[in-house]
Amino acid sequence: MATKNGGRLIIVGIFLIAIILIVGSIYFSGHDKFIEERAEEIIEAKTGMKIDLTPSSPEQPETNK
Repeated sequence: MATKNGGRLIIVGIFLIAIILIVGSIYFSGHDKFIEERAEEIIEAKTGMKIDLTPSSPEQPETNK
């Protein structure tokens, strides 16, 4: 039971850190591209989920061939 809750806590923590990094980078630098990309890489590495934190961005999803 503790492992299951601990895993959820880690995922929630990763998402919160990503949000804080994105908001902070926009606030301080006005440009979030580097931070956004890095947060997406960290989330993908930790969870295996490929996500786009800015869905309105012109990024194209990669296709697995």
